[in-house]
Amino acid sequence: MIAKNAVGSSPLSANWSAVATPATVPGVEAVLGKTNLAVTWTAPASNGGSSITDYVVMYSSNGGSTWTTFTDPVSTATSCTVTGLTNGTSYVIQVIAKNAAGSSLASGYSAPATPATVPSSPTAVYAISGNSQMWVYWTAPASTGGSGITSYLLERSGYWGSTWTECFWSPPLNGSEPALVTGLNNGTAYVFRVTAKNATGLSLPSAYSAPKYPTAAGGMA
Repeated sequence: MIAKNAVGSSPLSANWSAVATPATVPGVEAVLGKTNLAVTWTAPASNGGSSITDYVVMYSSNGGSTWTTFTDPVSTATSCTVTGLTNGTSYVIQVIAKNAAGSSLASGYSAPATPATVPSSPTAVYAISGNSQMWVYWTAPASTGGSGITSYLLERSGYWGSTWTECFWSPPLNGSEPALVTGLNNGTAYVFRVTAKNATGLSLPSAYSAPKYPTAAGGMA
């Protein structure tokens, strides 16, 4: 470094070194949560000769056309949880490193990630009797939680629903297609309940159906 005044310039400082902005942040990743994304990244390969003082995390819901800066405390940690997002909306993330000289270029985008939660419960469960079997219908959850329904757990119980036995896991069915439960005892009352599953987890079980009895007469009754 050289100092100047009206008389002239000083000799070059022996211990002066240039400080630059940090290199670009690599390895940005986002993992879904409920209305949030857990974001991680790797520190820049070069801090530009000055310690990293903060990371700025930004998110976009339109593929990077516009960006929103996530408001969080100043931190040199290489992770954070971006909150206040919308379940079912896809986001990409980018990160900027800061030091005394300024800000790095923005990182590359993370892979798209979509916050989600568990579905709401299925509704309107009812059964139609057959010979040692029943056809069970239900209505899909009002909310998928932001992630598509992947399967349903169908369970049966005696009249009061105090204990439950798994019948099977069913793929998503359309509204007019029942699930067939076989191996039942004619003359025994059964109730049924249904739980929905998505990539995040399981809904609460539905309310159980009205009691029905399999009949030896057979057919749907």
